[in-house]
Amino acid sequence: MPLDTSSTDEERRLVALLECHVLDTPPERDFDELTGLAARLCSAPTAVVSLVDRDRQWFKSRVGMDASETPRDVSFCAHAILRHETMVVNDTLTDPRFRDSPLVTGAPQIRFYAGVPLRLSDGLVLGTLCVIDYQPRALSGEQLRDLEALARQAAAQLELRRTIDAQRTSEQSLRASERRLVEAQRVARIGSWEWDLATDVITWSDEHYRLFGVERDQFEPTFDRFVSGGSTTSGQ
Repeated sequence: MPLDTSSTDEERRLVALLECHVLDTPPERDFDELTGLAARLCSAPTAVVSLVDRDRQWFKSRVGMDASETPRDVSFCAHAILRHETMVVNDTLTDPRFRDSPLVTGAPQIRFYAGVPLRLSDGLVLGTLCVIDYQPRALSGEQLRDLEALARQAAAQLELRRTIDAQRTSEQSLRASERRLVEAQRVARIGSWEWDLATDVITWSDEHYRLFGVERDQFEPTFDRFVSGGSTTSGQ
């Protein structure tokens, strides 16, 4: 059964996917190495890092797969992201969820699928690392563990990208706030200052220097100068 795309969790998942800034990006070695390893370790002709968007699944990395994306409503991975564990379909023709799928009855005629959810630290699942075969088969316990280990690495890559995006957004917000504060002080002709007690360093805002009619390189504000009534004039 496909995901309920109107649910709050689904909207949070889609936002997290966008925050990774990975959709429709060029191939990258970090992901390509994971799919290559997955194909070899699982002796599978096809391996894919699949990211499930609102209406499609898009392949960040793929081995043995020509298509770069497929519709979400026919994808195996749309089912796999609902699970809390690896989803294995040993024979698609005997599984009522998939036996009539156009990906089974037509090209590429998938007969075996194993997908591990790519889960972030907050529990949101963005897609899968999956292996595909065109004949019925199974994976050994060791192969399943290897596939799951590689999926954790793929999820860690996505998590890192999301963290970088959050830091970038925070820094941009801080710079915007600083610009608004500077402009507000300029309009109101109000300066501000901070005194670091640990280092005994006083820092003036740009507007504070303008109010006193001095340049930053002409005057060093110190607590002693204020206590002694020192002038702000250069050299005095």
